[in-house]
Amino acid sequence: MKTFFYIAVFTLSLASCKSVEKMMAKGEYEKAFDYAIDKLSDSKVKKTEHVKALEKAYSKLNSASLKEIDRLNATSKPENWSKVHAEYKN
Repeated sequence: MKTFFYIAVFTLSLASCKSVEKMMAKGEYEKAFDYAIDKLSDSKVKKTEHVKALEKAYSKLNSASLKEIDRLNATSKPENWSKVHAEYKN
């Protein structure tokens, strides 16, 4: 019975492991960014994969934000100014 319990716990822990690469492949850049920051701030040893993922996720998020700002500015509507401000603020 104990061995079954240990095998079950081990299997569940492997299944619940997060992977930065998986998040990036799915396009979940915010999750990958937050996860990489958490991992880098928690550990004394900084893994290269987390640093690279952080850089790539930041680049993708920044690019998407700038595209949204350009789209909002293209319409020249005053009601979009608060949205543009919110994008710059984030």
